[in-house]
Amino acid sequence: MRIQIKELLLAITIFAFAIVSLTRSDPLFDALFFSFTLLTILGGMVMAIGRQAAARAFWIAFAMTASLYIGFAHIEDEDEVRPRHYGPELTTQLLRIGYNWMHGGSYDSILDPPGEFFPSDSGLVEVEPPQPGSGTGLSLILGGGQRIVSSGDSISFMRVGHSSWALLLGWIAAHCAEFVYLRSRRSDR
Repeated sequence: MRIQIKELLLAITIFAFAIVSLTRSDPLFDALFFSFTLLTILGGMVMAIGRQAAARAFWIAFAMTASLYIGFAHIEDEDEVRPRHYGPELTTQLLRIGYNWMHGGSYDSILDPPGEFFPSDSGLVEVEPPQPGSGTGLSLILGGGQRIVSSGDSISFMRVGHSSWALLLGWIAAHCAEFVYLRSRRSDR
């Protein structure tokens, strides 16, 4: 399994586009990156139909993994906001940490935020979840309560972040499928 230079350059370009989109976190870059992701998945499906052998295995794995992740990421969360904000999955938690790091707050303040956590007799205060498009940011649930740690357009950030995860996981799965296919062909000889 070799990664070609043109593939590496394409990956670096997509990574740069993702970083700019995550930094901006506005609806324009959200729409551009999400549309790019969907078109890339669609292109992967077309390539899976038109290619042969190892290339077909590559594109089938890419399209299947990326589309399944995008579909999963857009299942409503407990606050009925899409894409997912509060899920327990590692990718969503990493995106929340990344959002807080890029849009105010430091990594240390996320792990050990200063101040009280909305104290109450039961140790938990009901907080209204943010409404879609309200501009309220992400919150971090720690210990006995919920604390709003940042503000901004978190919905755009999460959509771009989940799109980036879909492309990355699809790319990794595609290379694994190609490796398995080529290895099985060698053992058949």
